[in-house]
Amino acid sequence: MFEELKPSVQDLISITVDFIENELPIVCYFTTSYWWILTTSRLVINEDQKLSYYSLSKLKNITPYDPFMDERRKKEFQTLEINFKDEVLRLKVEQGTWHGIFNMLNFFRT
Repeated sequence: MFEELKPSVQDLISITVDFIENELPIVCYFTTSYWWILTTSRLVINEDQKLSYYSLSKLKNITPYDPFMDERRKKEFQTLEINFKDEVLRLKVEQGTWHGIFNMLNFFRT
């Protein structure tokens, strides 16, 4: 959850992301070179200091991504493949958390 991040990380994200009116941060994944934040209206990804904004209203489909598709390794998924209206992306997630992020994104899809 966004509130559980260190205050310095919260400040960095809040300064970097151009939040729109009434947009609230929900959950965030953070490493020094790659981070993303899911808000009430968008998914914002920072990769190598390049920000990409994706509107949740254009969200079409989300699937766990595993190049080997090994059913036994389902708990270990660390990537979700997200289909937006005009683009497909792969979102890195913390190991063991993919199902929570998957469910949140599906909530916004409906």
